[in-house]
Amino acid sequence: MKLNDLKVKTKITILSYLLLSISVLMVLLSLYNQNVTKSNNLELLNETVLAEYDDNIRTQVENTVSLLNSIYAKYENGEYTLEESKKLAADLVRDLRYGEEGYFWIDTYEGENVVLLGGDKEGTNRMSSTDVNGYEMIKDIIAFGRQEGGGFTDYWFPKEGESEASPKRSYSLAFEPYEWVVGTGNYIDSITEVIDTYTERENEKYRNSIISFSIIFLIAFAVSITVTTIISKNLNHSFATISKFLDTLATGDFSSNLPANYYK
Repeated sequence: MKLNDLKVKTKITILSYLLLSISVLMVLLSLYNQNVTKSNNLELLNETVLAEYDDNIRTQVENTVSLLNSIYAKYENGEYTLEESKKLAADLVRDLRYGEEGYFWIDTYEGENVVLLGGDKEGTNRMSSTDVNGYEMIKDIIAFGRQEGGGFTDYWFPKEGESEASPKRSYSLAFEPYEWVVGTGNYIDSITEVIDTYTERENEKYRNSIISFSIIFLIAFAVSITVTTIISKNLNHSFATISKFLDTLATGDFSSNLPANYYK
């Protein structure tokens, strides 16, 4: 059957569904693009947040090393003996805090702990210490810290006041005059909380977009079906009236009149 052979009502219905199909495709394409954008934004956020946390702990350690430099300068000026300057430096670093749970530790090049929250680890050698996975993190913390510009180490370690280990990422930097390595770190779950909060917010926006598009589509679908039905009925009624009038004329009866609204 050719298109020209179809009824007008059928043609209008086909056109209506065609337009609706195009609208659906456009909506699906828009949602797809929005989902891709969301994924890219979340990936970028993850990289940005991790970089910001890394920059933060690096800056904190560098500031602490600057503090040690100022104390060491006083030793060089004769204000303190070497041991007095070390003790003063250790006491100051032990009490330093930043953020909600940030603190510092110090180990010597040989692995002897100088500062660690004032706990029983201070004064002991931690070089062979391992995390819950058997990773000898202190060796790498010291080794990376002694590299030019310091370095980062990933391992597991208990939070302050806790006994259960949590994933942590630290930065360490050596202070050559004392042969110390100063370190601090971020617990990964703190970073994850920030990322998860933003991720949930973005997912909520995406879900709201789907709901909005769905409501708009359903309204458009209902309106389209209603309008199509009304137009089709009007056209069918018009054609039926005109056809009946022409059939009457064909019989030679010219007494009937076509309703005025059909003349145009």
